[in-house]
Amino acid sequence: HYYPYGALLGESASTEYVKAVARTRQSEISTNQYKYSAKEWMPAFGLNLYDFSARQYDPILCRFTSPDPLNFNYPQLSPYLYCAANPINYSDTSGLNPIFDWYGNYLGKSKEGYTGEVLIYDGKEKIDFAKYSVSELKQLGVVGFGEVAGYLSDATKLAIFNHIVAQYNGTVIFGETFHTSRINGGAIFSIMPYNNVSMWGTAFRNEDGDLIYPPKIYWIADFTSAYEATVENIAMTVLVHEWFSHGIRHYDNETKTHRFAYQNVINYKELWGKVTDRYKGFIMKDLQYYTEIETGCKNVSILYRNLYNK
Repeated sequence: HYYPYGALLGESASTEYVKAVARTRQSEISTNQYKYSAKEWMPAFGLNLYDFSARQYDPILCRFTSPDPLNFNYPQLSPYLYCAANPINYSDTSGLNPIFDWYGNYLGKSKEGYTGEVLIYDGKEKIDFAKYSVSELKQLGVVGFGEVAGYLSDATKLAIFNHIVAQYNGTVIFGETFHTSRINGGAIFSIMPYNNVSMWGTAFRNEDGDLIYPPKIYWIADFTSAYEATVENIAMTVLVHEWFSHGIRHYDNETKTHRFAYQNVINYKELWGKVTDRYKGFIMKDLQYYTEIETGCKNVSILYRNLYNK
């Protein structure tokens, strides 16, 4: 039995807690080291921590020993908190590549956490994904989104995109707090392609020209030929480019302000350092294109020159 934060029930002092678990460890009968929240207890070197895969947890201090790598999603909370300081109502299964099935149902996270390449699993075996790295999971039949994108239904893709976007609820983007409730219908929808280049789209005006709020965000066409399907690439596109730049700031082709959406992507440092090189190249290419179309200048603003040359 445990207190909500993981200390043994009835043991309030850290020394007594350590002794209690140490006695369990020395017992010939009790060999199970997976204890509180089914996480492995690690008493080695007197550390007395729980292994939450992505981070280590101290049940006496009631905090993780390292900051949450995704703490920019919750700037109002300490990056060391366990379960947002509310373990009664919340759980933290890994301390943090998301894995989905062929129907878009979320299955879990790899050892690396909810980050990086989106993965797809269609096997019958039950796998504890958090125990394996991406490379190990691919040996177990897990594949990258880009490898099977042409075979996934639109409904599956939308389910995946919406799940990813929802992880960023509460994220502050240049003073605006993102939440899926600030998207029309509370989710991304799909529409038929209306040209040969658009992969995403945002509608912030109706047919009469009146502003729409919340804005409508659409997934239009496959983007994996341009950049990889990673959590960060998708989040940057939907949150910063589509929702904030088009939906909130109303940058568009008609007002010759589309280039500012690409500048916002580059300036949003919380994600820019985590998107892929192909994504950065895609953004820089489009920034140069819209700068020339909208201003007649073939060179981007001096702040963005030589920023990315790969």
